[in-house]
Amino acid sequence: MTTIQILVVLDGLGAHANTGTGNRPSEVSRMAATTAERELGLPHGTLTRSDAPLTASPTG
Repeated sequence: MTTIQILVVLDGLGAHANTGTGNRPSEVSRMAATTAERELGLPHGTLTRSDAPLTASPTG
């Protein structure tokens, strides 16, 4: 279900991008990251931090 939810948001944002509306609130611009963070149980801002690591953390 997580994958579907993230893909639906990305699809909607893609459609919205084609409207020609350039003035988007930051909440809309960040919606894909916010949804992914929520669905994956990550703290808010994890996916958009400038100092976020580019490698995955080791698992077990």
